[in-house]
Amino acid sequence: MPVHRPALKDRSAVVAFSDELDGWISRLSDEENQELLARVRNNVNRLAWHTKEVASQTKALQKQVRRSLGTSFRKGTSSTHAPVRPPPGRGAMLWFRSKSAGTMS
Repeated sequence: MPVHRPALKDRSAVVAFSDELDGWISRLSDEENQELLARVRNNVNRLAWHTKEVASQTKALQKQVRRSLGTSFRKGTSSTHAPVRPPPGRGAMLWFRSKSAGTMS
């Protein structure tokens, strides 16, 4: 596939020019075109699924932050709890160490 990496690094952004892509596609056989189209559809479906997952996790985190901030202000405490690293497998959660107990809540 005729793509270019302006940053010249692996896993960096790529750009492609429509004339180069058109030329590349026109040189593919019908079978190769069908395989490419199937891969593109699969990738689009995977991207859509992951996008929905991220949106769902974002909403959950927003709700958790609102709930946490509401609880802090109702208790009369400040929201200056020091953030701590979450336990393994819980990277999507926001964890804060309690000032008095030293536990995660």
